Parts: sequence; C-alpha cells; structure tokens
Amino acid sequence: MLAGDTLGSGMREFAVAIDASDSTVRNAVVGAAVAIAAAAMTVVGMAPAAAEPTLVDTISCHSADPWGPPITNGSPLRIDIDVYNNVQFPKDGARGPVLYLSANNPRAGFLFEYNVETTVRWVNTTTGARGKVIIPARGRSASWEGSLRTGHGAVQFTVNQKIGALAFFPMVNPQYSSCGGAAVV
Repeated sequence: MLAGDTLGSGMREFAVAIDASDSTVRNAVVGAAVAIAAAAMTVVGMAPAAAEPTLVDTISCHSADPWGPPITNGSPLRIDIDVYNNVQFPKDGARGPVLYLSANNPRAGFLFEYNVETTVRWVNTTTGARGKVIIPARGRSASWEGSLRTGHGAVQFTVNQKIGALAFFPMVNPQYSSCGGAAVV
C-alpha cells in the first residue's frame, strides 16, 4: 500500500468491479424500460382513433348587451350556439353519450366582463328522459359551453340565457334571451 493510498490495489480493483457491475445493471434496467415504453406506445398507437365530434346545427340566441350605450354601440350580442353529437371526450369531463353545446360571441375581446348563467332544459323524446343543466360562465365575451347527458335518441332542448355586466356586483343589468333546438345523439 502506498503512502496516502487508502485502498490497496486489490480493494481498488474490487471497487472498480462493483462500479462496473452497477453501471451494467443500470444500463440493462434502462434498456428494458425503454423497450417496454416503446412496446406500450406501439400498442396505444394501434388503438382505433376516436370519432370526431359532429356539428349538427348552429342556432342563434342573440341577447341585448347589458353594458349598453354609452359603453357599447347598442348593438345586440350575437351569440351562436354550435350543437355537437358524437362527442367522445367533452371538455367538461362528462361521460357520453352527450349533446355538447358551445356558445360563441364573435365580438372581439371587450374591456369589461360579462357574467352568464345559462339554463338548458332537455327531453330525450326517444327514451322519455329529461334533464336540466345550469352552466355558469364569466369572461370578456358572452361565451359558454357544456354537455347534456341525454343518452342515445332524439333530443329537444331549450336554452335560457341570463347575461349581466360584471361591475362591482356579479350581475348588473341582466338581459334575458331564449332559443331552442333539436338533435339526435
């Protein structure tokens, strides 16, 4: 053993051999994990693709603007509601089959905010099932979206919107509008 050398040459070789075997085992484990991950991705990649949602209809459900003149030019809020069926994974996490509604206000972002409370009542005329969904929303446009868990069949629905200005209180000068539609799920 040399002066200042804490391990003898035999011990040094043993330590190097342990390090070498640890890295060999580590490489083998990493290689196996990569192979398993690649196989899993191949299996997932072979799964049938989910069907795309189908746009069934677009209905108009315009409303007076709660901000009104002088804040806005006095024109109504143009609200178009897209109605979709064949929705596998709705944004709100509902389980299908669902009828999915997406209300869009195409007005560019507005300085002031809106509060929206939408109530949708529906009836599945095939099964007789009925339901009511309340969809709250808040933002710089009067947009909202939600799922109706209707089951399969012909569905009729009525949309009632309450749109208010968000000005120190959550629902100032509420404006009301209603519309309806039908679709097959």
